[in-house]
Amino acid sequence: MAGADLILRFMTIAQLALFAIVLLRSYGTAPAAITGAAFGLGIAAYLLCPYVLNHWELGFFELPIFFACFANPVLFLLFILALFDDGFRWRLWHFLLLAGFEVVDFVIYFGVFNQLAGAEIIHSIASLILLVTVLVVLVSGFHQDMVEVRRRMRTIIALIIGGYMALVVAVEIILRDSAAPPVIELLHVIAIFTIVTGLNMALLQMRPGFIVLPVTPSPKIVKTQSSARNNALDEQVLGKLRKALEGDHIYTREGLSIGDMARHLGVQEYRLRRLINTRLGYRNFNQFLNHYRIKETAMRLRNPADAHLPIVSIALEAGYGSLGPFNRAFREQMKMTPGQYRASPVTGGNAENSG
Repeated sequence: MAGADLILRFMTIAQLALFAIVLLRSYGTAPAAITGAAFGLGIAAYLLCPYVLNHWELGFFELPIFFACFANPVLFLLFILALFDDGFRWRLWHFLLLAGFEVVDFVIYFGVFNQLAGAEIIHSIASLILLVTVLVVLVSGFHQDMVEVRRRMRTIIALIIGGYMALVVAVEIILRDSAAPPVIELLHVIAIFTIVTGLNMALLQMRPGFIVLPVTPSPKIVKTQSSARNNALDEQVLGKLRKALEGDHIYTREGLSIGDMARHLGVQEYRLRRLINTRLGYRNFNQFLNHYRIKETAMRLRNPADAHLPIVSIALEAGYGSLGPFNRAFREQMKMTPGQYRASPVTGGNAENSG
């Protein structure tokens, strides 16, 4: 059984190497490609760790293996954030969290606490907290996601990968310092091999736009190849959408969801989601709403008739529930704070060109 276990581990490592190579070759330096490749290599290190701990003497080369192995919960979180958050940017806390995990794990496993009973539970509990965070990210962004294939991936990752990783951590907590039976270890490796094989098959069939962020979206309507009947229906829905946005200013409703907008237009939610994504170029519903909300608030901030109004009032009237989300969206779209924009002199550009 030990021989089969080792062979299967190396087969899985080969699959993980392919996963990393395809990501980096296809998507270059996109954050999702970098974090996904790093996570794949981390899982490969995780598969090697039991043999490095108990059977092999690799000297200095053991350090990068342990480093990658300990980093997996953080790498998984960063991979999910980069994959599903179109506004993902590298932040200082990403690296601090990774460094914190590494320091704590090296101290637990090799430092003064390595003989302390139950010390490994600290790592397991921290890992479980990060996995719960991943599931929250996947679920909370589901209804805002306009990319249908990405919505399906949220479900698959949450149920299969996240669920299985949570199960593994739970088993580690239950077993504590006891070794898992060989048959359990073999089944564990088989499960990882199956999941990685499925990921590679999905990755090789994935369209490029799934990971690499397309050009900045525009409310201009893009023509697509479709049947005449579907095109006519699409044009009808787009006409209703334009009226709701530009005439009814539906975007000023606080807490507006894609379902609310679909009911207002009298169309199926899936059709509206597909049109906003494929015809208008938006991957996220909040991003779509922010285009119109920021455009309106930018015009009002420069309007002498609204000069007496505080910024928070203008933000609330545009549909924002609080000042924080408005400030973040405004800075991202206008490259300055609302206060700076209001105080800056009017130039040749204006809010009409902000999208």
